[in-house]
Amino acid sequence: MNFVKLQAEIMFECEKCFTEVREKYIDETICGYALYSDSDASSIGVAINTKRILENTIAKDQLNDPDDAEDEMYFIWSPSEWGEEIDTVKYFTHITEFLSNKSINEDYSVPFNEYRNGVHEACVAALELLVKNKFFDKDESDCVIVFTIPGSEDLEDEIKWIKRLNNEKLSSEYERWVESWI
Repeated sequence: MNFVKLQAEIMFECEKCFTEVREKYIDETICGYALYSDSDASSIGVAINTKRILENTIAKDQLNDPDDAEDEMYFIWSPSEWGEEIDTVKYFTHITEFLSNKSINEDYSVPFNEYRNGVHEACVAALELLVKNKFFDKDESDCVIVFTIPGSEDLEDEIKWIKRLNNEKLSSEYERWVESWI
C-alpha cells in the first residue's frame, strides 16, 4: 500500500474541505480542526469547532455541573463534542471507499497493524504538512489541530499526535490535562 500517496490525497482533501469550511463560517472564529479515523482504519471523518459552538457547549455543561472546570478542556480537545462534523462525502468518498474495501476484504499488502498504523500516520502527517505549510496560520493562535481515534485508549499516541500538530503551549496544555485524569 502506498501510504505516501494516501497522505498526499488526505492533505489535498483536507485543504479543500477546510478552505470551504472557512468560507462557510466566514463570520465565525474557527478554534479547532480535526481528522478522525476508526480503530480498523476503514474511514476518515472531519470535524471543526467554532468559538461560538465551544462557548455554547461549555455554558450548557456548566449549567449542569458548575463545579467541573475540567470539562472545558474536554470540549476543546474532543472533536466528538464539537457539534460540527463535516459531510465527508464531498471530500473523502474515494479515500473512505478505498479504506473500507481494504478493511472488508482483508486483502492487505501489509500486516493489519502496519496497515492501520500507516493509515493513521498518513492522516497525522497530512495535517502536519498543512501546519508546516502555514495553512492554519489564518486562524487564531489557540486553534487546536487534532487527529483522533474515537474510543481509543492509546493516550501515548494521542499526546504524540497533538505535539506534532500544535504549538508547545497548546500541546503542553493537552498533555497536562490528559495526565490529570490518568
